[in-house]
Amino acid sequence: MVLGVEMSAIALLLLLASSANAQNGVFDIKNYNPKADIAEALSAAFKEACASATPSKVVVPAGEYSMGPVDMKGPCKSTVEVQVDGNLKAPAEPKGEPGWVSFEFVDGLTLSGKGVFDGQGHIAWANNNCNKNPNCKSFPLVSSSFVSYKLRTYLIIINIFLYLIIYILKNTDNGVRIKSWPAMKGGEASDIHFEDITMENVTNPVIIDQEYCPWNQCTKDAPSKVKISNVSFKNIKGTTNTPEAVKIICSSALPCEQVQLNGIDLKYTGTQGPAKSECKNAKLTVTGTLNPPGC
Repeated sequence: MVLGVEMSAIALLLLLASSANAQNGVFDIKNYNPKADIAEALSAAFKEACASATPSKVVVPAGEYSMGPVDMKGPCKSTVEVQVDGNLKAPAEPKGEPGWVSFEFVDGLTLSGKGVFDGQGHIAWANNNCNKNPNCKSFPLVSSSFVSYKLRTYLIIINIFLYLIIYILKNTDNGVRIKSWPAMKGGEASDIHFEDITMENVTNPVIIDQEYCPWNQCTKDAPSKVKISNVSFKNIKGTTNTPEAVKIICSSALPCEQVQLNGIDLKYTGTQGPAKSECKNAKLTVTGTLNPPGC
């Protein structure tokens, strides 16, 4: 009986400790004793937010922060918003795996704020042996990524709902992207929304690529078996350094459905023009501006 009382007291203390870190469902990383590198604090804040039975928000306040690799994994008990208002700087010399920031298996994720993901340096490719093996379970079926100029910042999408809003991407390999390898095992990626994003000198500003096969390390003989649906690109503007500003290339076996292009205005700064948009195997709805045209 005494043991039961003690266990109840411990559980209560843990609950109170967790509640102390959050106010009205908001988990501010400053309540997690952030050090010079805030990766551990962000991970802890996300873990508690993910365990919340009600919608929650993780906040990185305005300021300059150094941050090493961090993985934020679900499944979560309710929806989670991660609001980044600070400038996050990746390690100048990364160690171990080159991935920097990832969200995995989170259903109902919103990534928002006015912050910057600063990669600081040359691009580090996030590839491993899994990329070549269609049966490798650790490789995501679909990834939606925007790339800083040092490390790829990955949003890993598998059957989730995602909003990415209010960001500025500068000098990146990709802007907002959804990709899957040909001949990959089946799956779904749906309810993915990108809004209010400014591109500055971006190589692939808006792209869905279900024929992703870098360096010819795979075969395109069999189409992707990943079903992509209910995706929107809204109010995306700025500049591109390649003539294909918008590229929607979907699976011939499972064409994309409910893809919306709304208010796309991207100016080509190079000399390989004319600029264009290209779409294939996709059921599209185009509203407002689509510059450059083509889809």
